[in-house]
Amino acid sequence: MAEVLESYERAYSNMVRVQQLSELEEVIDYCTLPGGNPVAEGRRGIIRNMGTEWIQGAKRNVEVWQALLAVRALVLPPTEDIDTRLKFSSLCRKNGRASQATSTLYNPETSPENVQYHGPPQVMLAYLKYQWALGDDLKRKEAFTRLQV
Repeated sequence: MAEVLESYERAYSNMVRVQQLSELEEVIDYCTLPGGNPVAEGRRGIIRNMGTEWIQGAKRNVEVWQALLAVRALVLPPTEDIDTRLKFSSLCRKNGRASQATSTLYNPETSPENVQYHGPPQVMLAYLKYQWALGDDLKRKEAFTRLQV
């Protein structure tokens, strides 16, 4: 049984790489499509939405999601991919990667103190979950207070 699992893990990481290469081809296609053409704009829309099913079906593994999101971000900025980013942040938080979870929720160039209560409600809820997960009594009290507002 151990050999089967080991073989599966090796095959899975290779499949993730194949998916990344396929999506990189789509990114090149996206960047070379002519502007202003309705057919090209339709194709761009399809490419922007690429990989949604794939990433949703991928293993709940931070490294796998991070690799897939890196390619996805080339055509779909994080601000336009909020739901997937929130799921990634939650995955990071649940795997004990607090700093990676929080950096997914805001622009790393901005301090978290300036952005912690600004943005879409679903992002703010994810940030408060992160605050709660830190386990610090002060952070939990602050998160609870913000949820009541």
